[in-house]
Amino acid sequence: MHNIQYCLLFLFLTGISQLGSTQDKNFSQWDVAPLSVNPAFTGTNPQGRGILLHRVQFPQSAGDFVTTYFSYDHNFSNSRSNMGIWLMNDIAGAANFRSTNVNVSYAHLVPLSRQWRLRLGLEIGYGTKNLNYVDLVFGDQLTNTGATGAPTQEALDNENLNYLDISTGFLIYSEVYWFGFSAAHLNQPNQNFLDQDYRLPIRYGVQGGVRLPLEGIQDNERTIGAAFSYRAQGSLHNLDVGMLGNYKNVSLGLWYRNLPIQESAEGALALQTGLQFNGLRFSYAFEYAFGSLTGLGGAHELGITYLFRYPKRVSRKRPLRYVAFPLFSEYGDERY
Repeated sequence: MHNIQYCLLFLFLTGISQLGSTQDKNFSQWDVAPLSVNPAFTGTNPQGRGILLHRVQFPQSAGDFVTTYFSYDHNFSNSRSNMGIWLMNDIAGAANFRSTNVNVSYAHLVPLSRQWRLRLGLEIGYGTKNLNYVDLVFGDQLTNTGATGAPTQEALDNENLNYLDISTGFLIYSEVYWFGFSAAHLNQPNQNFLDQDYRLPIRYGVQGGVRLPLEGIQDNERTIGAAFSYRAQGSLHNLDVGMLGNYKNVSLGLWYRNLPIQESAEGALALQTGLQFNGLRFSYAFEYAFGSLTGLGGAHELGITYLFRYPKRVSRKRPLRYVAFPLFSEYGDERY
């Protein structure tokens, strides 16, 4: 019994995290799931923004690895306040190890100068995890001719875990450059399965990038951008770097993900494409994994982003000059 417990604990708390290259799920299109990266991204579009992102990872593996992300955030420009909510559901492995998170984020805008802005973000979330033993096959269910079909004699029930999660971060940016820092799981929530004490390590992140209009273009119809995202969580360290170009309503980019800055890291190459119509944007990314994960089918991501436009309220205060955030997947940066 104890051997089974230790095997399951290792599989779901260590093995799955290694397959994902980090203990937290991260997307090929992390720029399309910004609130999951840094709460200071809340409200970086002019008004309202809704995002749906669906990821299928390792489709040729024995179990399913499926992640769905949804978010909505709003920029209250008159008060310099920004509010958001995001949800993520993750299913991993043959035992359907399920994680569900609901997070509420807030970011406050601080003008540093005419060209530079600072965003301070805070996030509070609630998470649940569930481990379903019913779909696993144990030794007493096997014979020389195969599975017996009978239930196991092991005394195992579904494991459920609920926890509170706190994160923070900041962004400094102009209309060309941006830099951010984030710290997730500040309270290191307990991930106690099978009576084994385990606390989720703090995930530190550093992000940054640049977006430039091509020569002679002033209307942001043709831009090229580069960005990076570094993550450190426990003993794992990963770095994603890439570039993306926009031509009117079409975008194309290339990412080198999980750059092997440590010996145990697995690398991947991701191709990202996008197509937008007014406030609606569709994006797709295919990720090809290197190393030991090559034969598992990589990953596919499909994203849908919609920018809401609401009537603008007239404020008696002198309006603050709007500085568009220069992340390459951000658009709709009209002045107000």
